[in-house]
Amino acid sequence: MADKDPRKRCSPTQETQASGNQQQETERKQANTGVTQNETRQMVQARPETQVSLDMASQLTQLTLESKSAQICSTGSVNVPGDYNPSFHAPVSGTVNIHYNVTANPKDAPPNQVPEIPGCSSTEPCTQGPSPSTQDTSQPFKRHHQVPERVVTYAEMHTAANSCEAALKSHYKSTGSYVQMIPWVDDDTKHIMDIYTTLLLESMGEGVVCSRLELESYQDIFFFKTKEGDAIKRAILNGLAGRGKSTLVDKMAYDWAAFSQALRMFKLVFVLKMCALEHNSELIDAIFDQLLDHDTKIDRLALKEFIHSYPNGILVLLDGFDEFTMSTAKICPESVLGIINRKICRECWVVVTTRPSHINSLMSKQLIQDPFTHVLVSGFSSDNIQEYVTRFFSTEPVSAVGLVEKIQSSGVSSDLAKSPMLLLLMCLLWRNNGSLPETTTRLYDQAIQYVFRRKADMSPEEMSDVVIALGKVALVGLLSPDQLLCFGERDFEKSALDAAVKVGILTKQREIGQGLKVYNSIQFIHKTIQEYCAAKYLHTLSEDEFQKTFDKVDRLDEYEYLLRFCCGDNDACSQIILRMLERCFFTEQKEAYAPVSKMLSREQHETRRTKLALSCCLESQSKTLPPVDFVSSVLTTEISLSDWDRDSLHAFSFVMESVAISTKKETKPYLAKVQSVNLQSCKVGKFCEDLEHSAGAMTNLEQVNLVRCSLTATNVSNVASSLSQATTLTKLDLSHNKTLSGSANLWSPSLTHLKSLKSLTLKYCSLMPEDWRQVLLSLSELPGLIELDLSSNNEMQCSGNICFTHLRYCKCLQRLDVSNCSLGGTDVTQIFTSVSYLTGLVEINLSLNESISGSASQWSNQLEDCKHLKKLNLKHCSLTGGDLMQVAASLRKIPNLMELYLSSPDVEGDPVAPRCYLEQMKPLHKFDIHCRITSASVLKHVIELLSSATNLVELNLIFSYQLENSMAVWCPHLKQLKNLRRLTFDEYRSELQDLSHLALAVGQMPNIQECVISHEYGVFDFITNTLLSETNLVAITNGGIILNLSGCSLSGEAIDTILETMTKRGDLIEMNLSGSTLTGYKAVWYKHLKNLKLLRKLVLRHCSLNSQDVKEIREALGAGSLVEVDLSQNE
Repeated sequence: MADKDPRKRCSPTQETQASGNQQQETERKQANTGVTQNETRQMVQARPETQVSLDMASQLTQLTLESKSAQICSTGSVNVPGDYNPSFHAPVSGTVNIHYNVTANPKDAPPNQVPEIPGCSSTEPCTQGPSPSTQDTSQPFKRHHQVPERVVTYAEMHTAANSCEAALKSHYKSTGSYVQMIPWVDDDTKHIMDIYTTLLLESMGEGVVCSRLELESYQDIFFFKTKEGDAIKRAILNGLAGRGKSTLVDKMAYDWAAFSQALRMFKLVFVLKMCALEHNSELIDAIFDQLLDHDTKIDRLALKEFIHSYPNGILVLLDGFDEFTMSTAKICPESVLGIINRKICRECWVVVTTRPSHINSLMSKQLIQDPFTHVLVSGFSSDNIQEYVTRFFSTEPVSAVGLVEKIQSSGVSSDLAKSPMLLLLMCLLWRNNGSLPETTTRLYDQAIQYVFRRKADMSPEEMSDVVIALGKVALVGLLSPDQLLCFGERDFEKSALDAAVKVGILTKQREIGQGLKVYNSIQFIHKTIQEYCAAKYLHTLSEDEFQKTFDKVDRLDEYEYLLRFCCGDNDACSQIILRMLERCFFTEQKEAYAPVSKMLSREQHETRRTKLALSCCLESQSKTLPPVDFVSSVLTTEISLSDWDRDSLHAFSFVMESVAISTKKETKPYLAKVQSVNLQSCKVGKFCEDLEHSAGAMTNLEQVNLVRCSLTATNVSNVASSLSQATTLTKLDLSHNKTLSGSANLWSPSLTHLKSLKSLTLKYCSLMPEDWRQVLLSLSELPGLIELDLSSNNEMQCSGNICFTHLRYCKCLQRLDVSNCSLGGTDVTQIFTSVSYLTGLVEINLSLNESISGSASQWSNQLEDCKHLKKLNLKHCSLTGGDLMQVAASLRKIPNLMELYLSSPDVEGDPVAPRCYLEQMKPLHKFDIHCRITSASVLKHVIELLSSATNLVELNLIFSYQLENSMAVWCPHLKQLKNLRRLTFDEYRSELQDLSHLALAVGQMPNIQECVISHEYGVFDFITNTLLSETNLVAITNGGIILNLSGCSLSGEAIDTILETMTKRGDLIEMNLSGSTLTGYKAVWYKHLKNLKLLRKLVLRHCSLNSQDVKEIREALGAGSLVEVDLSQNE
C-alpha cells in the first residue's frame, strides 16, 4: 500500500528500487505488450532542447506509464519542466502509474501544422489493446486532468497522420470510389467519376450571413462565415431519399484523395456511416472499425492525439443521421456526437447528411446549433440529368442521346428524373431494353419487375402478391389525414415485409421512441412507389369497395400519382375515376366539392384538374370512349391551352384520337364543333404529329395558333401535313418560334399543302435573309393568301438581297406587315414594286424600320404606283424632313388612301413647316402624326389645318415638354374637329389639373367617342405609385359616354370643372375617379352628381373618403338610374 503521509515528496534525482515481484511483473507485461525497456526509451527520448523531466519528491527506481489499454512502457529518468506539473504524494519505493499524455512541442512549431523533427524518427507503435470505447463513461471526461496514457511525440503523431492519410486515400480511390448503383443491386457498381453529377444545392441560410441561395458546388459549403467573419465548421446536407446525399459525400472523399484543390485544406478526411455507430461510439474507434485495415500498423493513440491537436485540418463526413440510433441519455463527450455538438474537437469540420424526417432532431440543443450551414440537396436539374445520363452511358453515346431525348419529351419523366435513384432506374431499364414505356404505370411495372428479378427468386404471381400486400398498408398511410410515410414492422405481413426489404423497395431504419424503446421504422424508397403499390391493391377491390374508398377523399387532385396508377391499363378503374373527376371538376357542383386554393386561381385549378383527367385517360390506354360529359367539357368550340407540357398535350391528343376513331355516332359532333386550336408557350412534343389522327374529323376548324412553342422544322412539317385534311382552315399563326431560324428550306415547302389558308403569321421567328426567300417562294403557291405578317424578323440588317419579287404572285394578298424587320431603302423599293401588281393589296405596314431614313428618294416613285393603297404605316422610321416632302408628293397620287401613320422631325416654332404635307391629308379618315410639336402656337396651327379635313375621324398627337400647362391656349381649337371620333395624346406631361380645359373642349365635340391620354413619365404622385398608362378620359358605349380619370390624383376643384362640363352633355353613363383625394372637397363637386341623370356606375376607390363623405355622396346621387357604386378602399 502507498504511504498516505502527504508530507513525503519524491526527489527528482533519486530512483525507486522495485521489489523482485514487481520487476518480474513488469517484465511479464513487457513481454505481453512486445515493448522492451530500451524500445520505450527510444520512443520517449527527445532532443536535448526538448527533453522533459518529472519533478518528483522521492527517488523512483522505475517509472511505469500505463495506459487504459494496459500497455506498460518502462523508462529511465524522464524530465518534465514547467510550472503546471502535478505534485505526486507517493511511497519512497514502488510503481507509480501516471495517466497523462506527454508531448514535446518545439517552440517554433506552427499551431496547425505537424512539425518535422530532425533526428527523430518514429518507431513501431505499441500493439493496440482493447478498444477505448470499453472505458467507463459514467464519470465526466477531463482529458487534461487525468493521468497520462503514455508519452506521444510529435514524430509519432506525424507518422500516424501520414500513414492514415495514405491509407484513407488508397481506400477512397480504390474500393471506396465505386458507387453501388442502386441499394438492391450489390453487383452493379460504377466508378464515382463515371457517374457523379453535380447536384442542385441550396443554402437555407441558418447561421450564415447570406440568405437562401443556390450553391455553385459543394465547395461553397466550406466558405460560409458568421457575421463576425468566423468560418462556419458545421453543415447539414438535408434531402429526400434518393436525392444523392451519400454519393455527394463519396465524391467529396474521392476529390480529397485525388488531390483536388477544393479540399486540400484538410490533412485527413473521414467518411463514416452513422448506421454503424452506437450512441457512445468514439471517433477514433469508428475510424479503425470502418476505414482502416484490421491489421493496420497505425498507432491509435498517436492518431487520436493528432486529431485533437490539429482539428482545423480534419473533415468528418457523417452520412445518414436518419439511420442513427439516437438516445436521450447524456452524450459522451468523446463520442462522435460530442464532435457534432462541439464538446470536443470544436475546430474540426463536420458535415452531416440526413433526411427531412430527422432534421429537427439533428438541429436540437443536444446536437448541431448555430452557427451552422443548412444545405438542401434538391437532386438534379435538367442539365444535371443530361450530364448524369451521358456519364452513365459514357461508352454508348447514342444510347445517352436517346434516353435524354426520351426524358425531355415527358414532363413526368423529367420530374421523376430529378431523383437520382429514379433516374438510375430509367438508365438501367434503358440499358436493358433500349426504350422506356409510354406510360408511367408501365415504367413502374418494369422497374418493380427489374428489382425483384435481381434479388428474389419469385414468380410473377408471387411478386404481385407481395406488391398487393404492401399496397394495403401503403393505402392506409396515403389516405390518413397526415399522409403517413413511415410504418412499423407490425403493420406489414412478415413474408411481404421480408421480401420487400430484401429487394430494396422498402427500407428499414432504427428509431428510438418513448421510454428508449428501440424499433424499426419502415419506409418506401420513394413516395411514388408507395402510391404504385396502393393502386395495385385497389385493383383487387370490388367496384363498390373501390368507390367507397375514394368517397372518403376530399381533394382528388392531391392524389395525382395514385389516380394515374389506378387507371394504368385498367379500363374499369379508369372509367370510375373519370366519372368521379367529371362529377367533381366539370359540373356546377364542383364549387362545394373542391374549394379553390388561395394559391391558385380558379382557372389554374380547372387547368390542373383537366390535365389530371387527361393523364388518367392516357394511363388507361383504353379503347373505350371516356364519359361523354368529360369529352364535351374538353373538346369545345375554342380550344385554348397555355403552358402545357408534353405529357399533357400527348394525353390531350390521345383523347382526341380516341374520339376520332370511335365508331359511336355521338362522338362525331365533338370534333366537328372545334373551330380554333390555340396553343401558347406549350411544349408540343408529339402533338404536331398526333394531330394527324384527329384533324380530319375537325370539319369546321378555321384557325390554329402555335405561339411560343419552340417549334422545329419537323414540327411545322407535321402540322402542315396534319392540317392539310382540314379544308376549312384559313388562319395559321406560328409567331415567336425563333427555333425556326435558318431552316425555312426544310419547313416552308410544307405550307403549300394548306390550300385553303388565307392568313399566315410568322412574326418574331428570327428569319434570316435566306429564310425570307424560301418562305416567299413557297407562299407564292398559295393563291388564296390574303394576309401575311412577317413583322419583327429583324435579322435582315439592311441586306438588300431579299427576293420580294415572289410577292407579285400572291394575287389575293390584301395586307402585308413587314414592320421592325431592319429593312433598307433597296428592300422597300422591291416591296413597292412587287405589290404595285397586286390590285387587291390595300394595307402595308413598314413601321419601325429606321434604316430607311433618308432613302425616300429611292422608293417614293414606286409608292406612287400603289394606287390601291388605303392604309400606309411609316411610323417610327426616322424619316427626315426631305423624306416627308417626297412622301407627301407621292401620296397626292394615291386617291384611295384613308389612313396614314407618320413620324416626323420635331416642329420647332414654325407654323408653316407642317403645311407642306398636312395639306395633303385632307382626304384622310385617320391621321396618326407622331411629330413632337414644341410650341403651343404650332399645335394650334396644326389643329386649324386639320379642321378642314372633313373625313378625319381619328387623330393621334405627341406632346413635348414645351407644351406643359398650355392647354388653355390650344384646347379651345379642338372643337373645330367636328367629325373627330377618337383623339389620342401620347407622352402627356402636363399637370392633370389642366384636363379641365380638355374636358371643356371635348364636351363641345359632337362626334367624339374616345379621348385617350398616354403618359410616359411618372411625374405625378399616384395613390398606387404606378405610371398612368392610357387613361381613357372619354369613351363612347351603347347609349352614352364613359369618363375614366382613375389614377390621375385630381383635386376636387378640377373634378368640379370637368363634371360641370360633362353634365351639359347629358349622356355620361359611367365615371371612374379612383385615386383622387376627394375628402374635404365634397361641397364643391358632389352637387353635380344629381344632374347626371343617366349615370349608371360610379367608382370612387382610393379617394380617402370617410363615412360622412360617403353618406353625403349617396344622398346627392339620389335614385336616378344608378345601379352600381364602388366606394371600396376608403377610410
